[in-house]
Amino acid sequence: MQEEEIQAIKEGFEAKYPQITMNYFFAGTNKVLTKLATEMQSGEISADLVWTGAPSDYRKLKENRYLSPYISPQAININEAFMDEHHYYIGGRLMSAVIAYNTDLVSKEDAPRTWDDLLDPKYEGQIIMAHPATSGTAYTVLATLVQLKGDDQVWDYLEKLNTNMSQYTKSGSAAPNGVALGEAAIALTFSHDGLQPTTEGYPIELSFPTDGTGYEVGAMALIKGGKADEQENAKKFIDFMCSAEGQNLYAENNSFRVPTNSQATPAEGLVTLDS
Repeated sequence: MQEEEIQAIKEGFEAKYPQITMNYFFAGTNKVLTKLATEMQSGEISADLVWTGAPSDYRKLKENRYLSPYISPQAININEAFMDEHHYYIGGRLMSAVIAYNTDLVSKEDAPRTWDDLLDPKYEGQIIMAHPATSGTAYTVLATLVQLKGDDQVWDYLEKLNTNMSQYTKSGSAAPNGVALGEAAIALTFSHDGLQPTTEGYPIELSFPTDGTGYEVGAMALIKGGKADEQENAKKFIDFMCSAEGQNLYAENNSFRVPTNSQATPAEGLVTLDS
């Protein structure tokens, strides 16, 4: 998440709970996890909640006994696929792999609807995506294709897709930015990055592949060993960000994250989880 998104969430949470001040440490996933591990080993724990990375990161935290289980009452509106079976973490947002396209260059009628549509020769030199070696976004796209095509067929698909590629960027967000500027017509990216340029008036729409797509869960969890009163405040935060009220902040503040709560309203241009 970007720090502007965290600030919007902080304002919404503190408005609901004016007696609580939300402090946070903002950094990339690796820095956050390294800081947490160092504090857990030293016994000087400065945080009560961690919200970064993917479920794979939380499984490691769980194995290291850094987390405390918690069942939020809001979990009733969240699919079990987005949470730990023993309630050590729960998903507060989703990042879905999508096809983003510039409507000045590709009409809605001609926009690709499936991953195979991207192989059409008419898209030669018109597709941008990040490189899986440098981008978590592109890694998710690659993992999606491996699961859909299989280990044997995916390499043939990628070779064909490569003929339609314009360039491979370092970061996931650079691809839709290039499409917004007309450097290419199509970006393979996360849904929130794909829609971000629309806040500045750029003509981008999303296509969620009808043959299926991958996603990453943005999970959160209680950190073990915190003060009792602060742990209760952390539980309130989890409840808030798992509720429709909290997740509606994504749409209200142009965050464009896909809500995990089935009662929350996704931003315009996104899809609901049951669609």
